[in-house]
Amino acid sequence: MNSISFVEKQFTKTPVDFKEQFGAYNGATFGLRPTLKQSNYYRPHNKFDYADHLYFCGSSTHPGAGVPIVMQSAKLAVEELIKDDQTNA
Repeated sequence: MNSISFVEKQFTKTPVDFKEQFGAYNGATFGLRPTLKQSNYYRPHNKFDYADHLYFCGSSTHPGAGVPIVMQSAKLAVEELIKDDQTNA
């Protein structure tokens, strides 16, 4: 039995599709390249160093990719926001 016979609809996505449909930089589906200088602590931090009140979360920011890790990234960004809000109050 050929499993392909069960496929009802098939489509292909290219980097061009990701760039046009999702605004992904250069059509990158997974964000930053997984090099040592773009891994773990070296990813963009959750609080921007050069502007006030600008925070980031997601798979291309610290700590990294994967749904549980992206949720941790969101938590870190919110913690930075709350800390700044309390400092500026």
